[in-house]
Amino acid sequence: MTFKDIAIKNFKGNIKKYLVYYLCNSFIITMFFIYSTLIFNEKLWTTSQIEKGILQMLIIPNVALAVFCIFFISYAHSSFIKWRKKEFGVFMNLGMTIEDIRKIIIYENIIVAFGAILLGLLTGAVFSRLFFIVITRLLEVRGIAYTIGFKNFIFSVSIFLGIYFVNLITTITTTYKFEIITLLKENRKVQNNRVNNPLLAIVGIVIVVCASIFLYLEFMGRYQGQALLLSTILIPIGVYMIISQFGEILIKLCKKNKKVYYNKLILITYINSKFKDTKKIIFILSMLVAVVIFYVGAMLSFCITAEKSAVDTNTYDISYAEIKDKNIISDEKVKRIIVKNNEKIKAHETLEFIYYYVTNKMPNLYILMTDKEINKLGKTNLRVDKDKFISLCQFERKDETDKKNIEPLKLNFTLNSGTYELYEQAVVYKALFKSSNYCYSNIIVLNESDYNFIKDQKDICALGRFQLYNFNDWKTTRPIVEELKNELDIVNKNVKEIPSALNKHENPLEVASKIGSYNYNKQSATLLLFTSGSLGLFFFIATAIVLFLKLLSDIDNDKKRFNSMYKIGISDEEVKQQIGSELKPLFFIGPVIGIILAFTYTIIFSQDGTSDVRKYFMHSNLIISLVFLFIQILYYFICKKIYSDEILEEFFIQ
Repeated sequence: MTFKDIAIKNFKGNIKKYLVYYLCNSFIITMFFIYSTLIFNEKLWTTSQIEKGILQMLIIPNVALAVFCIFFISYAHSSFIKWRKKEFGVFMNLGMTIEDIRKIIIYENIIVAFGAILLGLLTGAVFSRLFFIVITRLLEVRGIAYTIGFKNFIFSVSIFLGIYFVNLITTITTTYKFEIITLLKENRKVQNNRVNNPLLAIVGIVIVVCASIFLYLEFMGRYQGQALLLSTILIPIGVYMIISQFGEILIKLCKKNKKVYYNKLILITYINSKFKDTKKIIFILSMLVAVVIFYVGAMLSFCITAEKSAVDTNTYDISYAEIKDKNIISDEKVKRIIVKNNEKIKAHETLEFIYYYVTNKMPNLYILMTDKEINKLGKTNLRVDKDKFISLCQFERKDETDKKNIEPLKLNFTLNSGTYELYEQAVVYKALFKSSNYCYSNIIVLNESDYNFIKDQKDICALGRFQLYNFNDWKTTRPIVEELKNELDIVNKNVKEIPSALNKHENPLEVASKIGSYNYNKQSATLLLFTSGSLGLFFFIATAIVLFLKLLSDIDNDKKRFNSMYKIGISDEEVKQQIGSELKPLFFIGPVIGIILAFTYTIIFSQDGTSDVRKYFMHSNLIISLVFLFIQILYYFICKKIYSDEILEEFFIQ
């Protein structure tokens, strides 16, 4: 019998393990191909049926997919090679050289990669069409055809091969350390932590709790960014410490009750050993569950509250600003557009303002208005003293305590005649004509004398007017908004650009509308809900495959262990119970930790919202958590049955 015959027989005898590894890699290519059909469809990116900037949000799930694939392929590859080490030891013991082992690894991985690419592209081409149809239906997009091009194949294959061959090269370099004795004993080696101390688990819990409390306290403060970064670093460290020392702390707790300890000694020691060996995959699973549940829950709550958010964000159905010669369109033309689309004006307000563009301080305070003009809306009765101003904030973001602690501002206006100073008289938090155009979220309200003085400075400011419209049914105003935008674009092409110091992402001439905000909220939340939900399902399947691969790699040792127990009288039913007890911590500790972290971040991130926002956020997370646990429980029973049958089959053979 030649080495080739031995290798072929070994492959046939372990076809299940090869198949799991092969499917892992095929699955990765399938997911990349599916997402590529959205990324490289030019018509989808240019259609006016999708609100501007929506598809750019695909960057988030794509980055998450790429990062996960690096860990996933690496872990699957290392687990597969670890399982093969005893086999390599046997080959070397029969006379095979390190060079021959490398050739086997290279040839096998080339075959697996080639086969994975073929299957991955085939399944990707099949399921990507379904994925594309579902996405376009959810976004309510019509007339965009599903297309596959050369870029789709290159994108999927190049990313996969890049990650795959880095792992292959890493494995090839490790073969220099191969020794026959070490390889033959590989399956008998027990994975140990460098430090075994249950106190580290307690330290990990303290780190997670303290980091969460710190983030909660600082989330709405000036150190929000630093607190978020610090907690993002500390919490995973704490979780890893808890998982790596879980077996040690379990033994410590059980020893306090001698009866429980000795009755469950085999189970406790097994869990301790398994957690040391699988701590990385359980840690990754817990982090993935936390991210997926938090993110998918957030998107679900945004979907539910899309209409409410649009109404809360926009006081008027349609609003836009005329500044200098820009956005100037006659009332008659606007009325013709409205009548053409079978709608009626319910209310129309025009407010004059000054667009001041010289100051470099506080770039969101460019809009100056008089108290008299603001009071025209009938919602306020403001009175501003000379040389004073009132800050009108139309987006409520601070509680009463914060409002009292804000120090009064002083504004310096650079005019032709010199510096003009105004002092803050008061801060008013009230939504009068707020919109999704954040340029106008903060207004400086002056008295008429100061306003007219600044208005006369022609070179540093421009006169503007807000046009505010309400209709009988804002949900039917999409055609009006689209036609109004087109008309304003035509007008603005022939007019000189206005000076602007605003952030480049804020367009003061943009038309804001409830229907626009609603479509943006709905489309963005729906897109991210479906894509992140699909990714969540993919992550679950991927980690399930890896975990099952890990179980298969240790099944030979477990067969020997249960066979010894079987010889001293353990029954088939007791074997199944023991296997179930051993698998439960591996399958559920990670998800439980992830769910706790997801709810922790949900509480932190929703603390600045209203009670309704927090309620929807929490309920959405609860729904996603229950769905995930249901799938995990179902998968646990499937794996338990397969694993038990595999173990018991050994007994019947003997």
